[in-house]
Amino acid sequence: MESPRFQFRTSISNIAQLTKDFKFKNEYSKYIFEYLIKIGSGDENFPFEQNNEIRQKCNDKSYKVYLNTIVMYDYEKSRELKNKIIDETIAEYPNGLAYADALNRKAFHNSDSATLEILLNMLSENFYKDKSWKDAYMTNDGIFQKSFFGVIYVYIELKDIEKAKAYLKIAEEKVPFDHDINYCRELIKELETQTTKNK
Repeated sequence: MESPRFQFRTSISNIAQLTKDFKFKNEYSKYIFEYLIKIGSGDENFPFEQNNEIRQKCNDKSYKVYLNTIVMYDYEKSRELKNKIIDETIAEYPNGLAYADALNRKAFHNSDSATLEILLNMLSENFYKDKSWKDAYMTNDGIFQKSFFGVIYVYIELKDIEKAKAYLKIAEEKVPFDHDINYCRELIKELETQTTKNK
């Protein structure tokens, strides 16, 4: 069978059509591929069958890590299930990029001093400097950048205006067009106004 030819402007929906007869090594690789097509197309009618049992029966760690990631990023899954999967990923993949991703997701819904410590550690060079996944970690809008903004958000929640502004200033210099910058500015401005009123 001749391989499908994709052009630069080939749509996700067309890719789905062109790859419908692909042969996969197992049901896990097929599930992951079809999931990526589904979220990439944004087509709610895309014929992708959600299978909540597939992750539970998978014992192959090379596939399980991706199945875990799908759960972590699925807005329809419960917070309890997500937390369980995040903790499982942190425990089982301590040397992979999935570990850093899960750690970031764990901090995403918390704003306390313990969370701040986790995020600050993720910004330290010792956390990523010798890792094989360093380049992926440091990509634009990658996990490092998300962790950096996470620090700002936690400082805002802890009402530490000066430190929030200090980190925001660095972000403005390094990634001036990131969509989080304006939001952080607004939150800091609101916090300053609130602090002034309470004096």
